[in-house]
Amino acid sequence: MAQTEEYEWMAQFLKELVKRRKVALRRGEELETQNGYNLRHKALKKLCAGSITVQDLTERDFYLDITQKGWI
Repeated sequence: MAQTEEYEWMAQFLKELVKRRKVALRRGEELETQNGYNLRHKALKKLCAGSITVQDLTERDFYLDITQKGWI
C-alpha cells in the first residue's frame, strides 16, 4: 500500500521528534463510543426551523468531535 507524501513526511517528523530531549509523544486512540462528526448548532437550528433541508448541509455544517482516552 503506497503512502502519501504527507504521511511519509509526518511519520519521519514524529520519528525525529521523539529523539529530542524532554519530548514525549502520546499517540492516543479515539473512544469507540464516540460518533465522530457532529452537526453544528447553527445548522441544527436551521434544519429544525425548516429553513434548510438535509440536502442543503455541507461539510462546513459538521465538526469532528473526538476526545483522547483518559481526558473525558
